[in-house]
Amino acid sequence: LKKCVDQQMPFGLVLVRENSRLGRGTPHAIGTFAVITEVEEIPEGTCVVPAQHRGNCYHIVCHGDERFRVTALDRREAEYLVGDVDPYPD
Repeated sequence: LKKCVDQQMPFGLVLVRENSRLGRGTPHAIGTFAVITEVEEIPEGTCVVPAQHRGNCYHIVCHGDERFRVTALDRREAEYLVGDVDPYPD
């Protein structure tokens, strides 16, 4: 999130086929880039999100942008999947 905000770059969202949202399920092949439009930093200990997490929490507002196709995944990342993508126009 910090990198996306600092460098004003989007991040990718892809629906997961199986498991919970906190699991490492298999993602669908098509996703969308999300552009962050607002960020509110919530100090540690005051976040209302029920999931356990460390450090500050961030409430973000974003909008969907262009679609992409996932061409490769790297499952070695500790907290989130990383992948290679190609544009997938409407």
